[in-house]
Amino acid sequence: MKKTINGFTLIELLIVIAVIGILSAISMFYFLNIQAKTRDTQRTSQTTIIAEALEKYYDINGQYPSCNQITSAEITNYLKGTNSELFTAPKDVKGTNSFLDDCSQPVNDSSEDKFAYIGSGSSCKDTACEQWTIKYREETTGEIVSISSRHKMTCPTGFIIVPGSVTYNTADFCVMKYEAKNNGANKAISTATGLPWANISQLDAITKSTQSCNGCRLINEAEWMTIAQDVASMASNWSNGIVGSGFIYNGHSDDVDGNTSLSASTDDDGYFGTGDNSSSKPKQKRTLKLSNNETIWDLSGNLEEWVDKTIPAKANPPDFTFSPTPDVLNKSHEWQTVMSYDINKLEINPFPKGTGISGAINWVANTNGIGKLYLGGGTSGLYALIRGCDYKCGISSAGIFSLHFDGYTTGTSSTIGFRVTK
Repeated sequence: MKKTINGFTLIELLIVIAVIGILSAISMFYFLNIQAKTRDTQRTSQTTIIAEALEKYYDINGQYPSCNQITSAEITNYLKGTNSELFTAPKDVKGTNSFLDDCSQPVNDSSEDKFAYIGSGSSCKDTACEQWTIKYREETTGEIVSISSRHKMTCPTGFIIVPGSVTYNTADFCVMKYEAKNNGANKAISTATGLPWANISQLDAITKSTQSCNGCRLINEAEWMTIAQDVASMASNWSNGIVGSGFIYNGHSDDVDGNTSLSASTDDDGYFGTGDNSSSKPKQKRTLKLSNNETIWDLSGNLEEWVDKTIPAKANPPDFTFSPTPDVLNKSHEWQTVMSYDINKLEINPFPKGTGISGAINWVANTNGIGKLYLGGGTSGLYALIRGCDYKCGISSAGIFSLHFDGYTTGTSSTIGFRVTK
């Protein structure tokens, strides 16, 4: 008898191969996904253990480790009872301390497996932190996961907490809710009652700020821009209730209400002393909301405010371009809309477009109430930067991004005050 053996046809073989390929791809996908989930579980476990070690450190020392301590190769010397493997992220090089060296936010590159230790406090970088947040990027979702310290920042009386900013590399900090007032004994305090402290030079404002409380200082450019960015991103601070639509409220600045600065009031009375009200959406509302629902008074309007930054006078205005171009020789002190600037002179981008808020690059000073730049006239000496606007600068020029170059470090004025941070 003749025996016949039938084989697979080409089409059948192709189908079988395709099915095997699909099953293999599915298996590989689930296998890789399981591996990623396992690593995410490992990251969670590591950061949880590290968090407990940080709390034990606080119980012993009354403060948290500094950025430099956490990112050093000797981290186990500070967090007793831990081993070096704990600080190496699952996909990082074995034996590496995976905390980012500059204690910055995790990068967008999802392939980099790092931890971020983001602390707060005036000496957090070198000495000790008041609080911290550990962050890492979850491998399976790409989202940033955070774990925070149990002991939270406490602010001095009259201060509020400001959320930190990735843009300006700031952690959470405290700031005076109101412009600094003199308590009668030459100590700067933050309170609604009384007129703000004016006729003080930038150098004296720096001194009085450090004397206000332990760890206090005069507000700097990065902190000012952190507040301005947060305020500008809140729809409630815009007259039309939409970010970028209408104008940002810019406080007491129309030069018709007694020609003087004003005391503050309760947070529900934001037009206090201005003669305006909310019915017609006028610009002189003095209160602005932060994203954490805190309220800050007179960030623009009432008094201009010194910031802890100086530049050589000769850098102003040649490093800036304006629209329209001012007659620098004959009109040296004039509000202008700045088109560009030399970042090397200021270090912090001082304008709305630097916030990264969608559409900010198109905001217009007169229309959107963001403020202008005020030129200084000298070409020698040292200029101290001034932020915000005073009670007589005019509504069309006022705004939270207003920047002044006409203040000498030792000069004083009845229209310039200051604000303290911690």
